[in-house]
Order: sequence, then structure tokens, then C-alpha cells
Amino acid sequence: MNASVVLEATPGARRWRSGWIVRVAWLVTASVALALHALALPSLVRQISPDRAAALAAAGLTPAAYAGWLGFIGVLTALAFAAAGGLLIWYRPNERMAQFAAFVLLLFGSLTFTGQGTSPVGDYPILMWAYAVLDALGRAGFTVFVFVFPNGRFVPRWTRWLALAWIAVQVPVPFAQVDFVKPVLPIVELLTSPLFLAGLVTAAAGQVYRYRRVSTAPQRLQTRWTAIGFAVALGVFVIANAV
Repeated sequence: MNASVVLEATPGARRWRSGWIVRVAWLVTASVALALHALALPSLVRQISPDRAAALAAAGLTPAAYAGWLGFIGVLTALAFAAAGGLLIWYRPNERMAQFAAFVLLLFGSLTFTGQGTSPVGDYPILMWAYAVLDALGRAGFTVFVFVFPNGRFVPRWTRWLALAWIAVQVPVPFAQVDFVKPVLPIVELLTSPLFLAGLVTAAAGQVYRYRRVSTAPQRLQTRWTAIGFAVALGVFVIANAV
């Protein structure tokens, strides 16, 4: 009887341990990603061009105030994405799609989307590889995410090849300062715009097709809320940066 009890309890125990392993891995990744974002804040002032500084002075603003505003919006955006990922990893640590989405939201929102993670690389060259790897994972992960959400499958199946091509032109970007990557950058620049447009249109059309013909009722609800969330986040970020 004792042996049967142990055997019955083992799967649950394994799920509990694996859930906590995933949570710890996410927290470690979050610490590194948000630290890179925080280190970028002091260098934002130095990135303001003389022309921008003159325009700010004419408007009665200082470069420090403007950089502080950009930093605040960047931090707010990064924390919003990280919070969404944190909720997923806390409540659904054993679901693969939830795990994937949690890491993607964290990396894309804190590094790729805001673009502020590049700033500390000049001050701390040793961080270049950490930033580049995490940014590349954020780019690739988010590209896959928009094609496979919410059930983890490419619909239609052929869209995986377009997603792969789109990823191929994004991954070299964070490694632009690496010598062996520089020769391919002109090709990347040439293909980025057409693949971005094709990928965006195809992913949007795929989501509409999935929503109408493939998704279940709960998945449709997830799609609606996710679309609203991204629209609000993008709108706030664009408006705040335009101010």
C-alpha cells in the first residue's frame, strides 16, 4: 500500500518541482533583463543629439528631464510586460505555452520593445553578449509567439517558414558589433522591411483565420484580451515617445 501511495504521489511531486524550477529560471532571467534595463537609464542623457537638445531648450525642457521621461516610460513598459509574464509563470508553470509566453513577454518587453537595453553596453562592454543573446531570444521568441498563439501550433502550417525567415533577419541585429556578423548586415537591412511587412500581415491574417475556424471559445477569449493588451501597450508607448 505504501508503495502504491508513493507511486501515485510521484507525478504530482514532479510537477511541483518542475513548476518551481521554471519559476526560478524565469526569476533569474527577469533579474538579468531588468538589470540591463536599469543600467541603461543613466546613459539616456548622452544619447540625446545636439539638435534634439536645442529643440528641448526651445521648449523649456532640459535633456535630463527628457531622458528621465523616456526612462520612466521604458521602465513602466518593461514592468508591464514582466508582470504579465510573471502572472503566467506563477499560475501556470507547467503549461508549455504559458511558459513560452512568460519568457517571451519578459525578454521582448524589457529589452527588444523599448530598445533601451543597448545603452549600458558602451559603459559596460562585458554585458554585450548577455544583452545580445537575451535580445535575440526576445526577437525570435516574439516572432514565433505571434504565429502560434494561443495553442502553440502554426496555422496554416506553411507560415512556419515565413516565421523562420523573419527570425533570420532579426537575430543578427543585436550582434551588429561582432566582426563575423558585420558582412551580413547589408543583406539583413535589404530584407528586413519586406520580411517585416510580409510577416506582420501573414501573422495577423493567420490569427484571424485561427480565431474564426480553429480556436475554441476559451482560446478566442485569450486572443481578444491579448490583442487589447498589446494595442494598449503599443499605443501608450508610441504616444508617450511622441510627447
